[in-house]
Amino acid sequence: MNLTREAQHIARDNISLEDALPTRMPVYVNSIAYLFGAATLSALAVLILSGLVISVFGPEWYHRSNVGHFFNSLHFWGVQVFFGVLVLHVASKFFMVAWRDGRWKTWMVGVAAFGVATFTALTGFLSQTNWDSQWIAVQAKDAMNAVGIGAFLPSALTFADNGDGTGTVTGTAQVAAGSYPVTFSVDDGHNPPVTAGLNIIATREDAMVTHSLSSPTAVKVNAPGGTAGPITLSVNIAEATDEPTDGNISNAVPVAYTLTPMGPGSSYTCAATTSGGGVGGTLAASCSFASVPVNVYDVHVTIGGNFYQGSGDTVLAVYDPSLGFVTGGGVVMHDGVRANFGFNAKYVKSGQIKGSLLYIEHRPSGDVILKSNAMGSLSIVGNTAYILGKATLNGVGNYKFRATVVDFGEPGTADRFGLQVNNPSNVIVSDLTFSPITLAGGNIQVPHR
Repeated sequence: MNLTREAQHIARDNISLEDALPTRMPVYVNSIAYLFGAATLSALAVLILSGLVISVFGPEWYHRSNVGHFFNSLHFWGVQVFFGVLVLHVASKFFMVAWRDGRWKTWMVGVAAFGVATFTALTGFLSQTNWDSQWIAVQAKDAMNAVGIGAFLPSALTFADNGDGTGTVTGTAQVAAGSYPVTFSVDDGHNPPVTAGLNIIATREDAMVTHSLSSPTAVKVNAPGGTAGPITLSVNIAEATDEPTDGNISNAVPVAYTLTPMGPGSSYTCAATTSGGGVGGTLAASCSFASVPVNVYDVHVTIGGNFYQGSGDTVLAVYDPSLGFVTGGGVVMHDGVRANFGFNAKYVKSGQIKGSLLYIEHRPSGDVILKSNAMGSLSIVGNTAYILGKATLNGVGNYKFRATVVDFGEPGTADRFGLQVNNPSNVIVSDLTFSPITLAGGNIQVPHR
């Protein structure tokens, strides 16, 4: 294929002689104003070439070198000529109604190019790295702020000049967490203005996550040997009490739930559905889980996003009464101290759990006695059982416990017993919390029918 011949065919089919070599021109082409467009293009060429040179060698070169001064001046005055003839060109074409005969698209492209050139010129002026650039930055900032397109302080922050050479920024930023660069300018009216920049760091606010009373803590499987669900868990999210100003708690999203099994098994995650919220309000976040197998799960709720942070934990037990009941007793050595324990737990026909747990640690300072007063749930996973309930610690009530018992078969010398105790404020009692440890004596049976 001959490309030249193909080009001739295309030109012949699409361009007439009058189009290629017109004998009649619009009136505005015969005007001296037509030269403004040609001058604009010429100035643009000078700008591009000189701009490439000074950008390659950098400000140190064009501020100190004689050759650099020349190219810097060439570029600077090229900008003045470019915008001068560009304004004349746009104005002349407007008043000469040059968009006639279907040329309005060309006119709109020219207007858009004028806007792009104006913004580009601003960035060029700011990059001069001299007093002019600092003065222009201040004036441009004021102009942008005046029309609402420049915000050099994060929303809801204000700056006040104290009149003594200092200033104060006050307020609570209503913005997402992040780093916000701010430029401050000082001008005494005599000397060139002085500017300095800093970053205002916005951090996420603290929020409280409270588990709803309507959320279950123990759920029975739908059928013997099966799973439970759907299980709906809910929390209420509110502004932390130590925050001086309430924000919009609706921004405390996304909220994620994670169910982590205490025994063997898989974790479950869910993105919560939220409702409510507002300034000073409460945000409700809920998740539903289906087909949850028997186990004891740590329920962890986390607030993500860029506005709030916070989390909350609770326990969910999924149990199957058909698995029977557990029982056992023995001795463990915890932190070098001998301790005795005994327990039994089972579900009756009504679905209620019956049983008890007693743990006595014989410390040199005296016995520490944990005694159950309410059984919560029993979950059996393989050879491991988890018993949840409430207890008294040396006679003081409202303690919670989670006992983990593991049966490795007869005669029981390899069986294990573990414990976690939470005080009335739901804080873990560290000196009464330990992972399952091998018995020093005794036996555990899971399950025992």
